[in-house]
Amino acid sequence: MEITSIIIKPKITEKTQNLKSLANPKLTFFVNRRATKHQVALAFKTMFGVEPKAVNIINNKPAKARYMLKSKHNFTKANKTAYITVSGEDFSGFQEKLEPEAKVEAPATEE
Repeated sequence: MEITSIIIKPKITEKTQNLKSLANPKLTFFVNRRATKHQVALAFKTMFGVEPKAVNIINNKPAKARYMLKSKHNFTKANKTAYITVSGEDFSGFQEKLEPEAKVEAPATEE
């Protein structure tokens, strides 16, 4: 499995944003369903240059989603979520790498 195909996208919710403010911040990503903890850790290290302290993985099975018209049942997609713990020092450097362009100056007002 290629390293670039292991981490799919970040999971951004209110809960995951709160996990970033801990002493040991946790980052959450949707990952390939066939990926293991070791593969996720290696992919994270090569993509972002930060060594993870721990990797926890949760498998979410498909759940019934009721379709209100005609009482049909659909299913949500199965996915795998990785919670990656990094040290606080590494996280501050990691944020600076990701958001260097985020510092935008306020537009000048005309007088």
